[in-house]
Amino acid sequence: MRTNSQNLCFGERCWRYGLTLLICSLVVGVADADEEPASPEQIAEWIVQLDDDLFSIRKSAQQGLESSGLQALESVAKEARSGSLESSTRALNVMLAWTESSDHNLQIAALEKLVQLPNRPVESGLATKLLADAHEQVALKAFTELGGRYEGDRLTRIINQSIAIQVIVDSDWKGGTEGLEHLAAMHHATAASFYFAPVGDEVLEYLVRMPNLRRIEFFGTKISEETQKKLAKQIPNITIDVRRSGALLGIAGNGTRQGPVVIDVVSPNSAAAKADLRVRDAIIEIEGEKVKDFRDLTQRIGQFQPGDTVELLISRGGNLMKKKVTFDRWGKKGVHNANEATRQLLPVPRRITLERR
Repeated sequence: MRTNSQNLCFGERCWRYGLTLLICSLVVGVADADEEPASPEQIAEWIVQLDDDLFSIRKSAQQGLESSGLQALESVAKEARSGSLESSTRALNVMLAWTESSDHNLQIAALEKLVQLPNRPVESGLATKLLADAHEQVALKAFTELGGRYEGDRLTRIINQSIAIQVIVDSDWKGGTEGLEHLAAMHHATAASFYFAPVGDEVLEYLVRMPNLRRIEFFGTKISEETQKKLAKQIPNITIDVRRSGALLGIAGNGTRQGPVVIDVVSPNSAAAKADLRVRDAIIEIEGEKVKDFRDLTQRIGQFQPGDTVELLISRGGNLMKKKVTFDRWGKKGVHNANEATRQLLPVPRRITLERR
């Protein structure tokens, strides 16, 4: 802070403080009424005032810059990088406020500038994480507008108890090949599912860019064996499930578990729910043939078509009983879609919770 303020007597400082408050209130009132964007000259003046002698002027300048948004971004970022301790701290606080904006363009732009601040390593590190989440939120919004869907990846959560989502492209997809570009930003996506989707081998270049992909499903979707081999080679430890029929039972469980198929999840309104299958039921047989494990069950179901009815032998509380099940179709809305309920599994937008002035 400049030291010339020390030369002012106490009475003169009080007089200036009162006058400044009056002027600031009038300026803010006029700005709110007109709602005109600040000029480059006004932004430049506010930048200088971030280091003014009077607190009220510094505070007013900070508020003016904050309300200016993107048009003040470059100037504020420059001041945060190379200004005095006072002005750079206030500029930083403006940028931190922008990271919480409902305007995704402003939020992302501010985070990108924060990442580049060499003199603020703590804020820069936190901004890097937030930036990935912000890009993901924008990508998911665009993805759903093109007809895509997403929900919690039940399988990954059962095994790892971590935040994970499953992105779904089905027959409602209208984004073409270009719309798949959004997949690369979905860093919480561990599964990508294509259910009777109007896509083909071109999905390869987009899937290999998903940073945490662990499982891919192609049900009723054309995909060549050559592309499957390329995916397996380019994405380590990937599980690729290809089913030409697309028949759906509507259960989930730990696929790595050896022995009987124990149901951990029954999807609402699914074939399993309609047949009164329940959590903790164990599936013993399908159409009179023993079921070894979840992998075996998955392969058996893949031999049937949507609409086929089969008989399951299950164990419930030590009692054996038979259940008739009519398979649904993967990608059918309301069967394997829990968007609203599972959106809660997505990361809650975080704040860079540092002391602000």
